[in-house]
Amino acid sequence: MSISIQVDLKGAKKKLSDHNIRRGRIAMSSQILLDSDQYVPNRDGKLRPSGHMSRDGKEVSWNTVYARAQFYGKNGIVTFRKYTTPGTGKRWDEKAKVIHMTDWVQRFVKGAGF
Repeated sequence: MSISIQVDLKGAKKKLSDHNIRRGRIAMSSQILLDSDQYVPNRDGKLRPSGHMSRDGKEVSWNTVYARAQFYGKNGIVTFRKYTTPGTGKRWDEKAKVIHMTDWVQRFVKGAGF
């Protein structure tokens, strides 16, 4: 007596396609950018609007001359301790992650169509 089992993985492969994963990443990165905005220092109003994401959604970054120094809280000479905008400071990504991570995961899942 023999038993034959067939497993059809077409639906699973379709759900986990590169296209769907990319859509999920883009949706999540967009939400990360929106949620992180309130934690980005805003003294002269140029750093926040410089935030953008890569086309494939793999990267979120801020692009001003001083973005790196503000992000790490130091520029090699000076350590920044006081930020003029309340609730902002260095490593704003970590602060946003603690507060918004579950929203970001949900956004990925919805964007990917899972």
